[in-house]
Amino acid sequence: MYATEIVIRVFHLLGAVIALGGTIYAFKVTRCVLPLVPEADRDTLREAIRRRWAGLFMMSMTLLLITGFYNYLMIKAPRHEGQGQYHMVMGIKILLAMAVFFIGSALAGRSAAFEKMRANAGFWQIVNITLGVAIIILAGIAHAMPMK
Repeated sequence: MYATEIVIRVFHLLGAVIALGGTIYAFKVTRCVLPLVPEADRDTLREAIRRRWAGLFMMSMTLLLITGFYNYLMIKAPRHEGQGQYHMVMGIKILLAMAVFFIGSALAGRSAAFEKMRANAGFWQIVNITLGVAIIILAGIAHAMPMK
């Protein structure tokens, strides 16, 4: 069981590093590089970045969903049974993660319905980075809570 916990945790952390680190990188690179690119080529560059980021983001989201729910339902929830504060923190963390997944999917996707979000990607990347940091803080709080 202990080895499974380690593997699940490592893959969960890898998914988080890819999602949050990639978002920070994309935000910083596009802010620094886009002004250097001729106006006529900016949309082409944005699309190239989006296409390449989409696969990585979807992979990280899949890793986070699978490992997160496994870790919570099979490992952590039983150890914190009856501890309302722990489950409240985890519930908030999961809700914030769903928001990150939604925003990230909208930015990485191709749907015309989210074109306005992609046009204002910098703002939404900052929102996702902020949510990601909040999730990390909540994870640290939950991890520090004593088990029953």
